[in-house]
Amino acid sequence: MNLSKRYNFQLTTLSPIHIGNGEELSPYSDYIYKNDYVYYIDFNKLEEFFKEQSNFDKLIDEYIKIINLQARTNLKGKQNIENFFERHGLEIESFSKLKVKASSKITQLINQTINSSGFPYVSGSTLKGAIRTGILYKHIHSENLEPKGRSPYIGEDVFGNISDDRLKYLSVSDTNLTERENIRVLKIVRYNLDKKKEDMPVILEVIKDNVSLNFTMDLKGNLEPRFDYLNEGNICKLLSIINEFSLECINREIKELEKNKVNSIYSIINFYHELKKDILKIKDENNGAIFRIGAGKTFFENSIGLALDDNELGKIIASENKKGKIKRNKNFFPKTRAFAIEGDKYNKVLGWVKINLK
Repeated sequence: MNLSKRYNFQLTTLSPIHIGNGEELSPYSDYIYKNDYVYYIDFNKLEEFFKEQSNFDKLIDEYIKIINLQARTNLKGKQNIENFFERHGLEIESFSKLKVKASSKITQLINQTINSSGFPYVSGSTLKGAIRTGILYKHIHSENLEPKGRSPYIGEDVFGNISDDRLKYLSVSDTNLTERENIRVLKIVRYNLDKKKEDMPVILEVIKDNVSLNFTMDLKGNLEPRFDYLNEGNICKLLSIINEFSLECINREIKELEKNKVNSIYSIINFYHELKKDILKIKDENNGAIFRIGAGKTFFENSIGLALDDNELGKIIASENKKGKIKRNKNFFPKTRAFAIEGDKYNKVLGWVKINLK
């Protein structure tokens, strides 16, 4: 008997989304920043132009020399690709495959988000991973489970080993591809709540906020009551579990951020207060869920740390301190947050999405 049931969802990005694909764009050769936009160079168009010129070899040599000089010496001034275009009367837009709005001046490597032929999407594995964390929190919190040994990871103890993993009864598809016009380039800083300072920024390619995508979720279980949220027809129960975890994360984040009396993060705090209103509303309607995916998640949103008591959490912090990874400060753990910066203001966090049953 086939007990599988497929549910259609619409996903809406509530904040920018970055799911890295491991590829980077170099300011020396791959893009040009100009007037608040990043132009991705189309090398096929550039090659065709070179081939049509009588001084083909000379142009190629000049172009390659500029790239090598920048990469080797970080040379500024006239020795860059933008000035090469200007010297030869080339319009940047005519030789670009994509024009992307940037949050501020970009001069670093751009970390790309996952895409298919340049069209971004959200992977099913990313969605399922975030859902899995929420489910695991539910079991640990409601069943008073404790980690074994030194590791806080007890997923296998809850769901079973690989051959008998209960979550095999949950399938989540990739979303559809979205338009390239929905890509943005953001400067992201790690803000230290303890020291009230920011680390060196990184540049991320993201799917912007307020973009809608579609995906499907299948429930295929015929399981005992402990895992009945994976059974056909129980999608609302699964959504409720996800929302409970996200609400705990949001409440904790508001509490931690409000300890930091700095004007520059008030817009971030306001975002979380509005997000809390949204999740309370969607919980009442019980036809969707809000959760966090991709880059920007904290320790608690990316693990079951939220379900651990203070004693267990203290052991983890102490263990990390011994490894030299962090310095313990119980008032700020985790001590850094990823904020998007525009000009000199922190204006966005990453990763929050809403899914609604269609």
